[in-house]
Amino acid sequence: MLHHSGTKQALVGSLAIGTTFFLSPVAGILTDKIGIRTTTFIGGLLASGGMLLSSLCTRESGKSTLITPVRDSNTDLPTTDKSIYCQSDMFVPCSALRTHSVEGLYLTYGVLFGMGASLTYTPSLVILGHYFKRYMGIVNGFVTAGSSVFTVIMTFALDGLLKHVALVHCFQVLAALMALVMPCALLFKPLPVLSSQPQRCDNSLASQLKSLINVDIWKRKKYVIWALVVPLALFGYFVPYVHMVKFVEIKFPESDGKLLVMCIGITSGVGRLIFGKIADIPRVNRIFLQQISFLSIGLLTMLLTVTNSFALLVVIALCMGIFDGCFISLLGPIAFEICGHKGATQAIGFLLGFCSIPLTLGPPIAGLIFDHTNSYYIPFLLAGVPPILGALALFAVCCVSEDEKEGVSLAMVDASTPLQNGKGPVLDKTRGTWVQVLATSYTSATSPYYIPECHNLLMSPGHHTGSLQCYTQGDKRCYSYSIL
Repeated sequence: MLHHSGTKQALVGSLAIGTTFFLSPVAGILTDKIGIRTTTFIGGLLASGGMLLSSLCTRESGKSTLITPVRDSNTDLPTTDKSIYCQSDMFVPCSALRTHSVEGLYLTYGVLFGMGASLTYTPSLVILGHYFKRYMGIVNGFVTAGSSVFTVIMTFALDGLLKHVALVHCFQVLAALMALVMPCALLFKPLPVLSSQPQRCDNSLASQLKSLINVDIWKRKKYVIWALVVPLALFGYFVPYVHMVKFVEIKFPESDGKLLVMCIGITSGVGRLIFGKIADIPRVNRIFLQQISFLSIGLLTMLLTVTNSFALLVVIALCMGIFDGCFISLLGPIAFEICGHKGATQAIGFLLGFCSIPLTLGPPIAGLIFDHTNSYYIPFLLAGVPPILGALALFAVCCVSEDEKEGVSLAMVDASTPLQNGKGPVLDKTRGTWVQVLATSYTSATSPYYIPECHNLLMSPGHHTGSLQCYTQGDKRCYSYSIL
């Protein structure tokens, strides 16, 4: 059996995580065009197929190839694969891929599985916004906490499985698990999104592109800043997660690095629930919570360079998990808050697409620095800088204000009731057709301006005022409104 270099082994995992996030914009566009259910089903099929084909890449002369860890020259412990992304929300084998056909895994695991993971991850965040408005934070926290639970379970399950069976069977087990995504996808029942934009027939290239890409989200200054700053912060964000086990092998050779993975997984799940609940409190700024998470991760990463006690390292890992949970659980809610119900799908997709670059390049660059310095002092010190700078840069999101004309039109509502003077909003001729009112005046059931549709869409944190337009269509009263 041939043993390949650590660079080739790490490339398999890097391709998988990079493909997952790089194709997220495509996943967002497909979700808008063919629906959440179909997109997720196709993703489950590709992910399961990629795992199954990966099992074929581990066969040699009709026999499966066993994993035999290679001893590190500096320690008595087996070398750990640096491609492990313990917080990537997907399954990654926890051992080195040392087979003669590792190049085949670039396509089957790195690309094919990555494509499937991308088509399932983005819709899983979007579907929550279809049903939950007021408690979207805690719902996102609860759903994303599932990946933290499986981070702990799969870390030990796969490690034990690889010690007793061939890698081929490990991939087959993962293929069966990924196949469960397909029946789960059939349970999705997205709500229809009403559009306030008239449909026009135009076959020009520009029109076709606009029909695929939601250009309205790029008119939102808050989203543009957020979508650019978050990826920059992630250049150092995942470095400690990827290199933590190797760091323990070198500095604390008698300790088990998997314990830190378990600590991060457990507290990340707890953090997603806690900060998800906090994010649902009225007037709580979700961007500010994300700033706290970036700042904390950056400082904790730098603290790794002066850690001389494994007990202190465990405490740092526990804290990193808490704030990692904060960051992960707020991605969906912030996208819905900034871009609205209609624009959130592609807003999430493009954000994750931008994140693919730092997630793919950051950890390997840290690995190269380690190879030249034979120390994690400089890599961890530098890795703490981008999250801290990102936390500071996010203040720009709070400073900019959206112009009223740039408001995201969420829906065109037909009230289906006769227009009567004195009931409901009326035209204000002194101010044109726009009627500016407090959100509470048309989301309170006791108000004469109460509109159920407005209540369902606008009762979410951060939405305190809105613009409401009323007009007549035959004998019916109709409304269009936007978030300020």
